[in-house]
Amino acid sequence: MTRAGRVFAVALVASLFAGVSAHAATSVGPRLPPNWSSDVQVLDRVLTRPPLRARSAAARTEVFTDHHGHAITLTTDVPALDLTPYAQLLASVYHHDEIQDVLVEIVAPERIGTVCGGEEVVGCYLPEDPLRSYRGQMWIPAGSPTPSDDWIKIAIHEYGHHVDNQLLNLGDALPEAGCDFASDGSRNWFFERQIQDNILDQGTCDPSEGWEFLLGELFAEDFTWLNGNSEWREDLPVPAPTDGQLAAMADDFDSPLSDRRMLDRWRRVPRRDARAISFSTGNDWRFVTATLTGPRSADLDLYLYTRNGRRPFARSRGRTSREEIWRPLPPGRYYAVIFAYRKAAWGHLRVRFE
Repeated sequence: MTRAGRVFAVALVASLFAGVSAHAATSVGPRLPPNWSSDVQVLDRVLTRPPLRARSAAARTEVFTDHHGHAITLTTDVPALDLTPYAQLLASVYHHDEIQDVLVEIVAPERIGTVCGGEEVVGCYLPEDPLRSYRGQMWIPAGSPTPSDDWIKIAIHEYGHHVDNQLLNLGDALPEAGCDFASDGSRNWFFERQIQDNILDQGTCDPSEGWEFLLGELFAEDFTWLNGNSEWREDLPVPAPTDGQLAAMADDFDSPLSDRRMLDRWRRVPRRDARAISFSTGNDWRFVTATLTGPRSADLDLYLYTRNGRRPFARSRGRTSREEIWRPLPPGRYYAVIFAYRKAAWGHLRVRFE
């Protein structure tokens, strides 16, 4: 479940940055109303390919910098449209340096459905390549110089998809859900939502399902709440996010989950005895796969314990020396225990963290 760093092997979005104007960037400050609310039913799409439409020859691109010095790149072909309010709004969104990896195109409201591929669609996001790149492009409709709350929500919702594209989570760990890195939310947010609201029973990453059941859309809706929204859509199958769920989302964003890692250990276990190997999942929920192998003539069993547990919470006890346990585990320290049933033997334990 890795992404090969910031490798821009697919230049779908990179090519769009090539036409950025060369003049000095304009500095902007945050401009988000302190109390805003919107339950507008954002019907949008996470695209898998660029829109099939030509940009106007009059299109222009401008670069702004926020109060941290991050570049914000906007483009539009709407005549005489002032891009400053849009840059100010983006500067207000909860963000880090990933804001420099998104191109934001402002589209005339009557054309946004054509651009994004649906008559009722009000915005869309295109990840460059979810496996290898963090870059993306988002399309949002032009609003008024003082954007309405509904327009604010559409813009922040689309940026939520860009945040989703930054963060490792399910990936291919649950293939039946049809998830990739651009549509699965973030790790600790997901488990906070899952524990309280069973979102995996009600949601999916399969785009053929209804919009309101897509995990990536729920993440983007919750992201609008992280940015100050206070009105929840009644058509969604789960309630508004709790403070704990929003805190988990923010923590995922502030301290992103690292790539895959592995624990590799050998232990010699006497007959009818056990040896323990400790491991930690760090500060994140992890998908943990513990695999034990040993000699064919031996019979080794594998158990998992919590740090203070007196009984195993997971076990694999076949009649051979190959055992495996897969579990999603919350942050904490655990013990993998190898037990030699038939004879003394060396056991090889590999624990993979995703």
